[in-house]
Formats: sequence, structure tokens, C-alpha cells
Amino acid sequence: ATIHFNNRAYEQSLASLDRVLQKDAKNIQALLYKVLVHIESKNLKLAMADVERVLDADPDNYDGLLQK
Repeated sequence: ATIHFNNRAYEQSLASLDRVLQKDAKNIQALLYKVLVHIESKNLKLAMADVERVLDADPDNYDGLLQK
């Protein structure tokens, strides 16, 4: 996911992150990375939805709170 993100291949990055989240739906790092991918690709509604998922899984998550 990171390599795809760095190459601005956002769809591939999201696909990799979704595979991780299928195995572990509360993987905070994958969710936060999805937030960044959505922001970079100007999908702010999707970014906020993933911020909510981060905070649902970990209400005190500092990075999630900063994104909100």
C-alpha cells in the first residue's frame, strides 16, 4: 500500500489496504492510511468515514482525533 501511495497509485493502495482490513477490520494503521489516501485523492467524505471507523475502534486515537 505504501509503495502504491508514494507512486500516487491510489486505487491500488486502497485495494491493498482493503485486503488488510478484510482480515482485521480494526487495523488502525490501515484505516489511518486509508484516510490519507482519500485525502490525497480528494475524497473527503470517504476520509471522514474512515476517521469515524478509527475512532469507533479506538476512541482515544490521537491521529484519528487530529484528522477530525
